[in-house]
Amino acid sequence: MTSLTPRTLRSAARRLAAADPVLGASVERFGPPPLWGRDPSYATLVHLILEQQVSLASAQAAFDRLVVAIDEPTPRGLLTLDDAQLRAIGFSRQKAEYARDLAVALLDGFDLRGSLAEVSSRAQRLVERRKIDTTLRECEYNKSRAAERLGVSYKTLLTRIKDLDLE
Repeated sequence: MTSLTPRTLRSAARRLAAADPVLGASVERFGPPPLWGRDPSYATLVHLILEQQVSLASAQAAFDRLVVAIDEPTPRGLLTLDDAQLRAIGFSRQKAEYARDLAVALLDGFDLRGSLAEVSSRAQRLVERRKIDTTLRECEYNKSRAAERLGVSYKTLLTRIKDLDLE
């Protein structure tokens, strides 16, 4: 696996710009995207969760509201907030679930050491594992119903169960 550094980011941006004229025009006009350094912490991971599929400004506003609500975002602090409070802050149902699952995992000993990419990958795997396990239990281990509830094909669910050692 190649590490993401300013050099590898510039190289990747050049390759993508060469392959896509619209992206190429953007890179030509604005340069390659910035590489922001982030502290490998629970707060950073929650911020990354909030940034998924929304503008960075919207995610920042939600993160700022979270800081107002609990000061420094910590696993224990986030777990003090109920669904209505998290929705008012700007968490979707799914994002609240991810942040809570991650909080519980950290309180259970999940390790945040390593690169941000490594930590994010481990966190994603853990959250996915818990989501599938919970859904299977809720569906009384009926995999067809669980796949439907999760919005994936039966075959995909079987693959993920095997990959995540849930058998």
